[in-house]
Amino acid sequence: MAVTAKDVAEACGVSRITVNRALSGNENVKPETREKILKKAQEMGYVPNLIARSLVNGKSKMIGIVISDIKNLYFSEIVDAITRQARARGYMVCTCTHDSDCQEERRLIEMMKGYCVDGMILNCVNRGDEFKDWLDKLDMKYVILGYQLLPGSYTVGVNENKSVKDVVRFLKAHGYNKQVFVVPPLYGEDGQINIPHYQRTSGFLEEAKKQDCDYHILYGKDTNEQALEFLKKNTGEKPVFLCTGEMFAIPMQKFLKKNGYRAPKDYGLMTYDRLMYRFWNEDAIAAVDNHVDQIGMSVANAVIDLIEEKEIPMNIEVPYDLEEGTSL
Repeated sequence: MAVTAKDVAEACGVSRITVNRALSGNENVKPETREKILKKAQEMGYVPNLIARSLVNGKSKMIGIVISDIKNLYFSEIVDAITRQARARGYMVCTCTHDSDCQEERRLIEMMKGYCVDGMILNCVNRGDEFKDWLDKLDMKYVILGYQLLPGSYTVGVNENKSVKDVVRFLKAHGYNKQVFVVPPLYGEDGQINIPHYQRTSGFLEEAKKQDCDYHILYGKDTNEQALEFLKKNTGEKPVFLCTGEMFAIPMQKFLKKNGYRAPKDYGLMTYDRLMYRFWNEDAIAAVDNHVDQIGMSVANAVIDLIEEKEIPMNIEVPYDLEEGTSL
């Protein structure tokens, strides 16, 4: 039979309330009494029922993370940073993935609420006022992973529109006037728009036009083949491909190399994120370093500050850097 707080109290000759206070770090317990209780609890193999405790004091010291997936290295590193920062501030995390399924996302958020997490970090696929109203009715502290991704909610992330405009000017300064933006379909099968990619695409179009660039966009799931055809048809001015993620840039570089085209001899290449190349690529592709570690720590601090009733900015903008590589 499991050891209870009552058993520890009887063994120490104190009340169960005193045991609970000692185990929760309450300063009203004398140091010598706390040490005695902690030692006896360890000897007896006592494990506190955290769910029951959270129902009593209203705090579980648990943060829920509901994210699209962790197969993507970008998200797995953010979750790792969140976990480390939460641990440093005395919290645990529980991570679930919704695989970009709108109904599954809502179900998981409701489950997190049911398990009495103190707050949530959301990489949401649902959008719009109706979804925000639904979240707010749950009466739960939450922060959205993605700068200004859900208007009216607390958000943390990189200003995607601003960053891509900096990239256009950066590439222009490197002598690339013919710029090609490579992006996946902006709308999913459910009709939901991919807002970060949309923000980058709109920013690219606006700034490329402003800089009087010869600009193009490759959409879809066959962008490697589209890039090859583009190179075959444009044999004059050397273009640069700006990929909206490493998952597109690295396969493209390898595909074009197999077909006789090399960067930076025949084209330039730049990407968002700088995570995968160290595993798959010998040379670093020029990149927008989003500092995912800082994003993870910042969003963890934001939701914990909300839980602890501290004031934070509505939208926290994480800085980024444009990193030189061997591909320009």
